[in-house]
Amino acid sequence: MKKLAAPALAVVFLLSLNACSLMNSRPSSPQVAPGSASRPVLSATEAARFMPARYFAQRGSLSAPVTDPWAPAAIDLAGVKPDFTVGKGGTHATVQQAVNAAIAGGKRTRQYIRILPGIHTGAVYVPIDAPPFTLFGTGKPEEVDIQLTLDARTPPRAYIAAVSPAGQFKAGEPAWEMYKVCAEQNPDKPMDTP
Repeated sequence: MKKLAAPALAVVFLLSLNACSLMNSRPSSPQVAPGSASRPVLSATEAARFMPARYFAQRGSLSAPVTDPWAPAAIDLAGVKPDFTVGKGGTHATVQQAVNAAIAGGKRTRQYIRILPGIHTGAVYVPIDAPPFTLFGTGKPEEVDIQLTLDARTPPRAYIAAVSPAGQFKAGEPAWEMYKVCAEQNPDKPMDTP
C-alpha cells in the first residue's frame, strides 16, 4: 500500500469538503463572486479562509482558541493489514458499521479501516472514548468520497430520514448517543447538528 497524506485523510474522515479541495487543480466554475442574493459566491480571498490549513491551525474552545497547527506526517501504510474493509466485497457496507465494529471489538491498540473507492454516503459518528483507529482510502484520494448532504439546521424528521432512513443507528451501538442528540429534538423545530 502507498502512503496517504494525512491532510487528505483528515478531510476524508471529517467531511467531504468539496469547497476545500486538497487537489492542486480546482474545477472551474461559471459562478463569479459575489454571486446573487439567493446564491452568494465567495471571492478567492474569502474562500482562502476556508482551507484545511486554517481549519487545523488552532485547538481548544471557540471562545479561547490556542494556536497549535496540526501538521501530521504522512501515514505509512506499508505492511498494514486492515482490520476492516468498507465497500463492495469488504467486511462492512458503511464506514459507520466498520467504526462500530472497531469499537465493539474491545481492542485498545490501533486498528485500521480500509475504505474502498466509491461514494460512501452516511454520517460517521466516533465517540470520544473510541479506541485509536485509522481510516484510509485505497486508490487516489478523489476516488474515496465520504459524504452526507445535511443542512446544519435541519428539522429532526429530515435528519432521521437522511442519516438513518432504514434504522441504521440502534440503541446500544457505539454511535447511538450521538445520533440520538439530534434525532430526539423537537420534531417541529429546526436544530443545530453536533
